[in-house]
Amino acid sequence: MSDTFHDASHSYDSRSPIDKRVQPWRAWWPVVQRSNESGEDTENTKDSVLLSTDADAPWVKWRFNPEVPWEKPWIFWPLAWSPKYYGQAEIAPEVVHDQAFIEACLSLHSTSPAPISKYNPFRTTSTIQFFQDREGSEHEKPYACRVPVTSHSALQSNFHGKWQQIMLTDVRGHEDLFTLDKDGFEWFQHKTERTVADGDLDVLVYMKEMARVIKERYKGSDVYIFDYVKRSPDKTDRWTGYSDVTRRVHADQTPRSAIGRIKLHMKDRADELLKKRCRIFSVWRPLLPVIEAYPLSAASFTSVAPEDMVPIDVIYPHYAEESFEVRHNPNLRWYYKSAMTNEDIMVIKLYDNKMTDKTAYFAPHASWRDPAARKDAPPRRSIELRVMLFG
Repeated sequence: MSDTFHDASHSYDSRSPIDKRVQPWRAWWPVVQRSNESGEDTENTKDSVLLSTDADAPWVKWRFNPEVPWEKPWIFWPLAWSPKYYGQAEIAPEVVHDQAFIEACLSLHSTSPAPISKYNPFRTTSTIQFFQDREGSEHEKPYACRVPVTSHSALQSNFHGKWQQIMLTDVRGHEDLFTLDKDGFEWFQHKTERTVADGDLDVLVYMKEMARVIKERYKGSDVYIFDYVKRSPDKTDRWTGYSDVTRRVHADQTPRSAIGRIKLHMKDRADELLKKRCRIFSVWRPLLPVIEAYPLSAASFTSVAPEDMVPIDVIYPHYAEESFEVRHNPNLRWYYKSAMTNEDIMVIKLYDNKMTDKTAYFAPHASWRDPAARKDAPPRRSIELRVMLFG
């Protein structure tokens, strides 16, 4: 167990923008009782922000265990997740297949059409959330906290999300046009040795199998899976360990945060491993025979403007990291694979220390509602592994 609070901002990568604005969360996390000059305890602002600072509060007493780094007790804590705090709108806009919008997007991209365009692939439309500043927080670095705060403090997060319509292109039949190093994502097929049916999945066995698959496919010398997430949009699944699907456009790690993440898990080996090529992937698979509701999409790294990437702090009980939120830009090109089965894998790159101008080191991604999905389609269930690959 670890009592140390780790901070990814102590790492450095030249591709990470530095935001020197005030970080409000540092005033109340981690919990450290302050004293005045006479040594007496003083009233702490944490007491008016955090839901509880008692020693037996789950978020105060929980300790990170490196033997099970994927533990996420916060999914059971009373986090004030709402439009006011973390950009999740309670009522999302209705989605329709908007052919006029598709034609407008194709016209915008006509001067440099994507290679897949010559095959006239199927395209559709939906809405997803992009980053938006919150009025009054312009002087603060954006953050989202996984430690419960009081509802009146309004400090679970300090930014908003804004729904925007996007065009999405179906890659089915043309998956080989997309690569991790060019686009930041790719697809391949893999049949597991054991069933991945939702109720029968042995996660630890699955992780071991996929570690071998990723190490062999991407020619690494060392592999380490530091996290897994099962997702479903069904609120009744929360108490069986499922997180919600993510409708916000994001990239899980900024480059400097990825280095901090490697140091957190690799400890004394980190400096030596960082001399090799280091990559972090999200390895995503459906747990249903076919995905209809809330498929996963990603925007090609080739269409990303660096100035649209917004580094935000994400605060856990034991760790503060950075992820990217994304401002809306109509030049982003979104892709998905229709009707993915539980033998389909989507790999999204979260980090790469290979520093060349054209090597993708992330890909913005989000889940979205397919206007063609049946109203009675089963809720999406999926699993994603967070994998470090060295060499």
